[in-house]
Amino acid sequence: KPIDPELAAFGEVGLSGELRSVNGTSQRLNELKRMGFKKCILPYSSWSGEIEDLELIFVKDIREAIKKSIAK
Repeated sequence: KPIDPELAAFGEVGLSGELRSVNGTSQRLNELKRMGFKKCILPYSSWSGEIEDLELIFVKDIREAIKKSIAK
């Protein structure tokens, strides 16, 4: 199924499917915004701030990330 072309995602996937944070979250989000992305899926533990004009979608595991990435 297609995903939204304005959606990006990042994080580390553990063996049981949980998503973990990665280094440089702020820089990654700012670069995504600069590149024109409007939404980003990332682990709950990654970020506690906001980026203007970028919708942050927090997920706990890969299953939830896939569910939220399907274009509607």
